[in-house]
Amino acid sequence: MVAHWRATLADRTRVHGPRHPDTLRAGHTVGVLELAAGRPAEAEAVLRPLLGPCEQVFGREHPTTLDVQGHLARALAHLGLHAEADGLFHATLHAYERAADPPAQHVVALRRALVRFLDEQNRHREAARHQEGVLAHVERELGSDSAEVLDERGMLADLWRLAGHPNEALPVYEATLADAERVLGRDHVHTTNVRTLLAQVAMDLDDPDAERYQRDVVADQERLSGPGSAGVLVARSNLAKLVRDRGRLDEAEVLYREVLAEHRALLGPDHQGTLFTTANLGQLLLDMDRPDEAAALFRELLPVAERVFGLGHPVTRDARRYGV
Repeated sequence: MVAHWRATLADRTRVHGPRHPDTLRAGHTVGVLELAAGRPAEAEAVLRPLLGPCEQVFGREHPTTLDVQGHLARALAHLGLHAEADGLFHATLHAYERAADPPAQHVVALRRALVRFLDEQNRHREAARHQEGVLAHVERELGSDSAEVLDERGMLADLWRLAGHPNEALPVYEATLADAERVLGRDHVHTTNVRTLLAQVAMDLDDPDAERYQRDVVADQERLSGPGSAGVLVARSNLAKLVRDRGRLDEAEVLYREVLAEHRALLGPDHQGTLFTTANLGQLLLDMDRPDEAAALFRELLPVAERVFGLGHPVTRDARRYGV
C-alpha cells in the first residue's frame, strides 16, 4: 500500500508539480501510511516538508493542513522529539476548536493520540482532561451500552487514579462498573478488573463503600479462581488490612490467620507473601496489646526474612526489633 502511494506521489509530482493539491494529498496519504506501518522517521521525512506548502495552498486551518500537522506531531512523539510534538499537538487541537465545523473523527483521533502522548509523559492530569473529550464524543456517537464507551471511561478513571486524584477517579470507576455489569456481565474479565480498581481507590479514600467493594472482589476471586488461588489471598489480605484500619481488630486477626495458613499451604513458608502476612499479623498483635504472642511470631519470622529479604529489608528489621 505504501509503495503504491509513493508511486502515485511521484506521478502526481511529475504531472502536476509538488504544490498541486492532488500532490499534497498524496504526500499526506504516504505520511499517514508510513506512520501506521510503524515507521515514524519515514513519516516525518514526508510530512515535515509537506506542512508549509499545505498551509500556503489550502490555508493554515484547512482540515488537510491540520491532519498533516497532527500526524507530524504523532511521528515526532514516536521519535522522542517531545517538546516539538507537544507544541504541534496543542496547536492543531486549538485550531480544530476554533473551526466552525471541524471533522469530528479527526478531532477525536487527535485527542486520543494526545492522551497517549501525555500518558507516556506521566502528565496524567492533562491526559484525563483530554480523555473527557474523547469519552463525550464516543458516548454521543455510540451510546452508553457500547464496549468502546466502557474502554474510554475506564481509561479516564485510570488516568485520574494515576494523576493522584482518587476523588475524581472513584465516581468514574463506579459508573464504569455499573455499565460493565449491564453490558458485559458480572463475571467478565473487564468487569472484575474494574471492580478491583474501584475497591483499591475506595480503600485509599476510606470511602464508606470500600469494604463492600472489597468483599465483592474476594467473592469474584473465590468464584472465578477458586478458594485457594493467589488472587483470593491478595484480595483477602487487602480485606484484612481494611478491617484492621477500621478498628475491628478481632475480625482482622481471624482474617490474617486464615490468609497466613493458606499462604503457607499454597505458596510455602518462604514465599514473600507468607512473610508479609506474618509481619502484618505480628503488627496487629502488637496493636492488640499482645506483645508476647507478637514476639514469638517475629522470632519465627526473623531467620526466614534474613534469608529471603536480606538484613536491611523493613520486614527483617521489624522482626529483629519486635522479636525480643
